[in-house]
Order: sequence, then structure tokens, then C-alpha cells
Amino acid sequence: MKLGLALTAGKCIPFHFSIEEGNLVDAKQFRKDYRAIESRLPKTALTIFDKGANSKENGELIRNSGRDYLTAIKNTTELRERMTQVDKSLMVELFSYKTGDRVFAWWKKRDEVYEYFYFDERKAKRDAKQREEEIKKILLEKEELAKKIRGKGAKGLRRLTKRKKVTKEVNNVIVTTEVTIQKRLVKKTDEEILAELEKDKDLDGFFALESSRKLKPKRALRLYRRKDKIEKLICDLKNVHRIRPFRVWTDNAVKGAALICMIATLFVGLCQQAMGVVGKTKKTLLDRLRRLTLVITRDACGVVISTKFANLTKFLEKFMNLSFG
Repeated sequence: MKLGLALTAGKCIPFHFSIEEGNLVDAKQFRKDYRAIESRLPKTALTIFDKGANSKENGELIRNSGRDYLTAIKNTTELRERMTQVDKSLMVELFSYKTGDRVFAWWKKRDEVYEYFYFDERKAKRDAKQREEEIKKILLEKEELAKKIRGKGAKGLRRLTKRKKVTKEVNNVIVTTEVTIQKRLVKKTDEEILAELEKDKDLDGFFALESSRKLKPKRALRLYRRKDKIEKLICDLKNVHRIRPFRVWTDNAVKGAALICMIATLFVGLCQQAMGVVGKTKKTLLDRLRRLTLVITRDACGVVISTKFANLTKFLEKFMNLSFG
């Protein structure tokens, strides 16, 4: 199952919700969602979406509707070649983080779109650390493989290929086949993988955006990073309201169950906004609600004297009054 969401950039209010089959690629799903919301978008709308949905067809679809878009450029060989040609000395410093790491930018117009190249020192450190971990992992696997081969010889090597025979009965016919399990889809030596990791070392910290509207680099970056709101909302649907697994089997029932989870997420979010809650997540709020204990006091005849919650905090009391009046 794939979930499609569209939010307003200001207050991040969802105004479109769709569910598609899990094998539908992002670019095709985006086209379906965009056509569904196109009539509701103002002519000055700027559509921001993830690079997974970035394609030539989607860009033309938005431009032909008289609107603009902002998205990330996919990390292709062509993009990496263009980024290696960027002169860091020509990049303009945009801002710096509290840690002191800086962000630089350089931009140009290419065909009908504007391309923005960024260099983030904080991201460069993360990329370098990730590369080191991957290299260590490959070297460790190589060392373990060599030890097993030295210890068990050819038999040990055959065991490591995870090759086994599988026998199944298909239409009263016994079929025996040999299955080999491998970790990599493409056969590459460890040396080739290490060379590829080292090859892109100079691109650590680089990333690129493109837009059909001329924007200042700092504003383009700030707007694009707002799309994290959608990812956080989907994370809430999965982890807080537990949108899966579904206990239904028809398409309409699945859509209905997902819609209920979506409404619940929005309801809690609106309550948080109305209360001005800071520092308390939806999960924290719902966990406290689940732990509420109702204490009922009765007299000797069994008549209820009083009812109250044993662990009701002022925060929960305010939330319940706002929710249920």
C-alpha cells in the first residue's frame, strides 16, 4: 500500500489523501495525485515534492498547468559529473548551524528550470562517517570470509554461498531445484565496491534542487525542507495510530481504515495546536490517555458515590475538555 498526501505549506493542513497499490512507482502516483488536486490549486501555487517523483513528465505536467514546482534532483551519474564541476570558491555562504557548520550554494538556469547546488558541511561529515562504516563492514566481511575458507576449505566456501536444494510438489509433479542466495543484485568484487565508495568522496555534503520558479537559494532550501512535515505525519500514522496491519480485505475497507487513522491523526494534531503544546509528541499524549485509570467509589449498598481519574494531569484535563467539552 502506498499513501499519498498533500499539505498546505503554511499551517501544514492536509487537503488531499490517496491510497494506491504498493507496486505503483512514485512518479506515476504523483501524476494521479496532482491531477486530482490541480483544480483546487491557485495559479501561483508552488508544488514541492520528493525526488522520487521527479521526472521530466511530471515537471512538464506542472508547468503546462501554469504553476511551478520545487524538488530535489536524483543522484545520477550525470548529476555527480555536474557537481564535480562546481567551483566551491564561487559558492555563496547561506547560513551556519549552531555547531558552526556552514551551508553554501551556487545556482544557474538550465533549459527551463533553475538548478541549485548546495554544499552542507554538516552533511559532509555524515557522508564521510557513513562511508567509513560501509568500508569497515566490507573489510570485516572479507576478513571473516577468509577465516572460514582457511578453516574449512572448499566445503566452508560452499556453505557460505547458501546454496540449498528445494523440493516442492506442483500439480502432482515433484520438482527439485537448487536455490542460491546472494546479498548483492549485481556481482561485484569487494575492491570494486571500495573503489566506488572512494570515487564519490569529493561529493560529500553536496546535493541539488531544481525549480521552475526563480527563487533565492536560501528560500528554495527552506521551502524544500518543509516537506519533512509530510514524512512526520506519515510516521505518526504508522507508529502512533498504527495504520497497519489492516484487519480488512476489500479495497474500500482498507481505504476506510486508513481514512479513520488519518482523521485521528489530524484530530490530535489540531488539539495540540489549539492547546499550544510544545515538547509533547502525539505518542506521549496517546500513551497518557491509555494509562488513565477510572476510580469508582461505592457505599456499602453499592451505590456510586463518586467517579474520578486517578492519574489525570492538568495537561490531560485540558485536552479532554477541548476534545469532548
